[in-house]
Order: sequence, then C-alpha cells, then structure tokens
Amino acid sequence: MLRISLDEAYVFDLLSIYQVKINNAQDEKLNQLKKTYDLLSNEIVDQIGQDLFSKIISSIEYCELIKINQIVFDFLKRHSIGMVNIKPIKSGF
Repeated sequence: MLRISLDEAYVFDLLSIYQVKINNAQDEKLNQLKKTYDLLSNEIVDQIGQDLFSKIISSIEYCELIKINQIVFDFLKRHSIGMVNIKPIKSGF
C-alpha cells in the first residue's frame, strides 16, 4: 500500500465522500466502502488522535461538507442516467 502526504482538508473531504457513498450504497459495494472508510479513518486517527478526529467529524462544518457532497452525488447520479441536460460550454479557442 502507498502512503502519501495529503492536505488535511482534502483527507476529510475524501472521508466525507466515502460517507456519502456508504449512505447510498447497495449491498454489493457497502462492505468494501465501509472497509475503505475504516482504513482511512484509522490512518487519520493514528496521525491526529481520536479526540481531534471526533471533534472534526462531529463539527457543523464537517456535517455541511457531507450535505454538499450528497448534493454533488445526487447531481452526478441524475446526470449519469440522463435526467440532467448539460449544455456544452462554448470556447473562444
């Protein structure tokens, strides 16, 4: 497994995306998503400690991040089945 340095904001955004995927997963993918979420959570806790981790994931800001990522997830899901019509952006190039 690779270990790379990432910005804290990115790591918690990634964690919140996994939470959204877990919340929306079907049986087949749910277990793998939970394992990945747990792995990432444990790595974060190992680096910042349980107290700070718990404080962050129970914060209003983190809850808002999950809500925003759910909106993005829903948008992408609708788009992938053709329910959203996106016009291409015209470029001057």
